[in-house]
Order: sequence, then C-alpha cells, then structure tokens
Amino acid sequence: MDWIRWIWAPRLGTRVAPIRDLKFIKGSAFDIPNLQGKKVVVLEQWATWCKPCIHSIPHLTQLAQQYPHVLFVSVTQEKDHAAVKAFVDAMGDEMGVAVAIDDTGSISQLVRDSAGIGIPHCMVIDAEGYLAWAGHPLEAGMRAGLDTALGLYN
Repeated sequence: MDWIRWIWAPRLGTRVAPIRDLKFIKGSAFDIPNLQGKKVVVLEQWATWCKPCIHSIPHLTQLAQQYPHVLFVSVTQEKDHAAVKAFVDAMGDEMGVAVAIDDTGSISQLVRDSAGIGIPHCMVIDAEGYLAWAGHPLEAGMRAGLDTALGLYN
C-alpha cells in the first residue's frame, strides 16, 4: 500500500473548501473547516457496513478524549439515515465523536485531495483550514498529524 501513497500522495497544505449542510445525528452541528472557532478538525469518512470502520471507532473515541480541543466528526454518505442513527444509538458512548451524514457529496473533493482510496479515511484539518494529515485512522502517523496541526510537533 505504500507504493500507492508514493504515486498518489495527499495534497497536504491544501486549503480545504467549506463543507456545509451536513446532517448531524450526534454532536453539535458545525461547518468544516471550523474557521470561526479556529479549531483543528478531524474528519473521518466511514460507513456502518464497513468492518475496518467499526474496528477504528474505539481508537477515534480515545483520540477525541485525549485531544478535547479538537473537533472529531465521522461522516457517512449512506442514504438510509434511520439505519445510521440506529447504528450510532446502538454504539452509545463507544462512539464518542460527532456523527454526520453528507447527502450532497460535499466531502468528495476533500477525499480526493487527501488521496482517499477507501474507508475508513481520516483527514486532519488545521485551525487555519488547511489539510495537515490524511490516511487510515489506525496509522501511527495520525497522532503526529494531530500534534502538527495543533502546533505541538514539528
């Protein structure tokens, strides 16, 4: 898989186009990037039927607890809103991040810019609205990407 990243690398430093009109089913609604609040945002593309996505949920929840000043949101493009809500409700506190549905496909450009080739796929957006890191949420580099976005690591 490393050869794919060599050929099709994330466009880090790219300004993230605004993502609006997400339907939040858990957590408070906000636009991405959250420039008004000047917060770092972790955006994860996922699906309820994706086993690797489900496997990464506890890890994202743990990161959200360790980085309380970062906004974490898992976004799906699934059409069955009731099924997504039922899944999130069943997960309860195990899914400790905001959850939204993207009916308009507005995250598609960001996923392309971040070299997303499958799910789960995470993107770290710094407080100024630039793509700071992208990859699988269980990759070791995600924590360094968060720290870089927060100005804690160079």
